[in-house]
Formats: sequence, structure tokens, C-alpha cells
Amino acid sequence: MDHSYIHILVAAYVVNYCLVNNLPTYSGGADGAYNINGNVVVPDYSYRAHRPGSIYPDPVPPLFVVEVIFPTNTPKEIREKRNIYIQAGILYWEIYQDTQSIDVYEPGKPPRALGINDTLDGANVLPGFTLPVKNLFPD
Repeated sequence: MDHSYIHILVAAYVVNYCLVNNLPTYSGGADGAYNINGNVVVPDYSYRAHRPGSIYPDPVPPLFVVEVIFPTNTPKEIREKRNIYIQAGILYWEIYQDTQSIDVYEPGKPPRALGINDTLDGANVLPGFTLPVKNLFPD
């Protein structure tokens, strides 16, 4: 499966949930950059509750971020991005396509490792939102 397909699926599920529940639907992909505490990052997927402004990179951090991890990503770059998101208090999903698993970093809680039979949730960012992990890895 193509790497971009996974974050497109996440976007589709989140946007649908927001539309059904009359919530803001400002999502971004790999074309949107953020300046988070002096670090410029371009997440695979991001969700925010505000309309992006005209400043690039966006100085207002997203509330929720997804990174799809590839074998070509180095442990150092994965760790650096993860630390930026965690220190900023952003809900962060790190998706591993090869193992069909997701590491979840929710502010104020210990990290969780989810497998194919588990269910993701929107935590405080998208209350009531759930997504079975298996839906991100269709056969």
C-alpha cells in the first residue's frame, strides 16, 4: 500500500467525523508546515481547530498530528519529530505500515502501542471519535 494512502484514510475518517458532528474541519497534509517552538515540521497529516492564516509556516501548532513511518526514516529523525510534538502537547499517532501498528502519544498519558485489533480514539482533541486500526490497513 502506498504511504500517502494511510494518511489520506486518516484525513477522510477525521473530516467525516467533524462534518457529522459539526466540528471544525481544518486538516493539513504534507504541503502544510508549522513552526512549533522554533522547529519547522511538515507532518503527513494534521488537524487544527483554526483556519490557517497567511503566515508560512503556520505559527499556531496543530492539535493532532500523524506521521507514517517508512523504513527510510532514520531513528534520529523519528525521535526528533516525536519530541517536538510531545513537548508541544500535541496528540500524536506514529503509524508503522510494515507492522500494522500505531504508537499513540497523548498529552499527559503514557505512550500506547496499538495493534491491528485495537481502536484509536480522538482523546480530548476529537471527543467521541474512534477508528479501528484495521481500517487503516485494508487488504
